[in-house]
Amino acid sequence: MIKRILIIFWNILISVILVEIVFAIFQPAPRFHKIHVTCEGDYMLTPNRKLVYIPRPHIGRFNERGYRGKVFPFKKKNNVKRIVFLGDSVVEGFQIAPEKRFTELLDNLLGEKYEILNLGVQGYNLRQEVEYLKIAGIDYQPDYVIFGICFNDRYMRSGQLEFFSKKISDLKKNKVYNFHYSVKDGFEVCLLKFNLYRYFKYFIFNIAHNNENMTLTDNLYSSYMDDVEVRKILYELDGLSKEYNFKVAFVILPFNLKGSDENVACRDMNGLKELFPEMNFPHLDLYEHVKTTMGDKGNKELYLGNDPCHLNEEGHIFIANLLYKKFDKLVPNYSKLTAVSR
Repeated sequence: MIKRILIIFWNILISVILVEIVFAIFQPAPRFHKIHVTCEGDYMLTPNRKLVYIPRPHIGRFNERGYRGKVFPFKKKNNVKRIVFLGDSVVEGFQIAPEKRFTELLDNLLGEKYEILNLGVQGYNLRQEVEYLKIAGIDYQPDYVIFGICFNDRYMRSGQLEFFSKKISDLKKNKVYNFHYSVKDGFEVCLLKFNLYRYFKYFIFNIAHNNENMTLTDNLYSSYMDDVEVRKILYELDGLSKEYNFKVAFVILPFNLKGSDENVACRDMNGLKELFPEMNFPHLDLYEHVKTTMGDKGNKELYLGNDPCHLNEEGHIFIANLLYKKFDKLVPNYSKLTAVSR
């Protein structure tokens, strides 16, 4: 019996090795995306599976409140309109000093009647940005909430939660998460090196994703948010704006893509723009403006090298000036409010 078991085990092992070799040569499975938790700061897990992770206060370049730049008091000054900007690493200002980001530059241009708080977080998509607004942005009593939308903000890019087990100290009170992260992570990291296991994971997740009772954010690898999911998010955002008395607007940020990638990005952005009027959310399409007015010159001068979306210092200056000129598109009563200061 032992000999038979060993023979069976040996045959399975040889078969797995052969199949793995074939897959590696002809059809390697893409790797699961891993969240980078130590870029320009540090991040920690949250039990909110829609949010996944948040900036860690007092670590790296983050201040005591968990964002870059000066610390704002929760209570705003009288006669000052407060704007909270949300977005991903483009809004946060990847590789750009806080004072040189377009949000701070725009704040200087708008004068004393406005103040802008940048709550951008690297890697966030639209779902996460709205969740972060609920736990962080609303506390600042914003009059306006503006989302800086990048071409990939309809994708869930938060990877697999297992990779966060080294941050388990953040979840001591949650036994389920504690067990899940601490037990599975090390073993999963090893298994995900093999094509067969990655195919198995994709197969399982694809089945789960087709289950109508499973939300998009339960699908832990990169997923596209269709119009139904985006519409749910926007309606939720509309409800928050009415409950907490703030106005919502969207800025479609420029990007540096060519060919089929540009076509896909434009399709995604155009799909978003068609949904904004349902909630009367104003929007400003900076991508179309940059493409029309600057063309290839903009692609060469506004971005960090060949980066598809992250702006350099000149890019942040350009966007700040452009937003200032067209700010009445986002804040309709802007001209009236600032007429005296001008």
